[in-house]
Amino acid sequence: MPENYLETDLSNIAYGSYNKKNTLPSKSKIQKEIADYLELTLPFCIDETEFPDFDISIKEASASSKIKQDSVVVNAKLPVSASREEESFTIDREYETEIPIRLGEIYHVVEEIVGKQITEGDYIPVLIGIKNYNEIRDLQGPENDIKLMEKFLKDNGFSSENLVKIVSPTKEEFLKKLGGVKKKYPDKKFIFYYSGHGFQQKNNGKENYYLVPKDGSITSVNGKVKVQNGVSAKELYQVLPKSSIAILDACHSGGMIQGSNGIVLASSSKDQYSYEREDTKEGIFTSTLVKSMSKDKIPEIDKALEKFPKLAGKVEDKAWQTKIIAKARAGDIQTPQLSGLVISDLETSEESILLIINKDNFGKEPNNPVYITQQKSLKHKLPNIFQTQTILINL
Repeated sequence: MPENYLETDLSNIAYGSYNKKNTLPSKSKIQKEIADYLELTLPFCIDETEFPDFDISIKEASASSKIKQDSVVVNAKLPVSASREEESFTIDREYETEIPIRLGEIYHVVEEIVGKQITEGDYIPVLIGIKNYNEIRDLQGPENDIKLMEKFLKDNGFSSENLVKIVSPTKEEFLKKLGGVKKKYPDKKFIFYYSGHGFQQKNNGKENYYLVPKDGSITSVNGKVKVQNGVSAKELYQVLPKSSIAILDACHSGGMIQGSNGIVLASSSKDQYSYEREDTKEGIFTSTLVKSMSKDKIPEIDKALEKFPKLAGKVEDKAWQTKIIAKARAGDIQTPQLSGLVISDLETSEESILLIINKDNFGKEPNNPVYITQQKSLKHKLPNIFQTQTILINL
């Protein structure tokens, strides 16, 4: 019996996964156990009392098995000798039989289930990208951002079947479709990703923050700015399952941290814009986040860029670098925000930052790092694909 199992009144049942590790026995081990069982039990198939006139001699049995997709092939040999007076005979041949049971297919299905449980755990990815708008300026990045995030998640074990993409929804579609996914997967938390417009509404000293769907608009009447058909932080977190992860690539997305009951990774603070790369038509934040967590070899960072924007990226185009630095010097800095993350067994301080980067590149100076200001409300843990690639360093 495996080390970890469920004890019941009838029998003990082995776990297929335990503590996020695959504890399934290998197919070769199952084949050996079938063979061992046959070798142990075959001698009991012969009842010597049925042959009282014979002297029966039974030698050690040998067996082997092979699990196929829709059957199990068994080879067995049990040497038996019988003698009576001067007569004797021996049965010493190998027998083969094929049992029509889909054990190979069953094993494959169980492997997939266990693998998905370990990789995906309690999470389902929901990706929303809004490139084209009815009333306000279109964006270039969201379409490519969705592709980047989708590839990253698939490369890290999430299946296409359980990955939801919502492209350019209206506000009604935005909330209705999220609610539909929540209803379909009632036991799942979301890895919710959004790329599109975000807006900060300030009136009479009161601040509100919105993600802007396809039919969203922004108007100004008597000096008061109003967002029509925006998705507020309250509306978003009412529909997201508790303890979900929200990754937001939008202007002023840091303002969406308020009211969250999970982890929020925002591309900029509540008073900042979030920018797109003109060369690749991608959000700088999304592009940087995905690349820094990828398994590619990472060259040295561009020191000049590191000093200015908090979100620094090495770009070959020198004109683009100059443009970013100029914006930073003008006070237009894009500073990603993080809230709700548990950092265990690590000392933190106000000077600490999180550097999200592939763990295999620890100790190397990375290209495209994401610097995230440490927040106070650290409550939740990241799933494996993020947690294993998160390193705390002190500046």
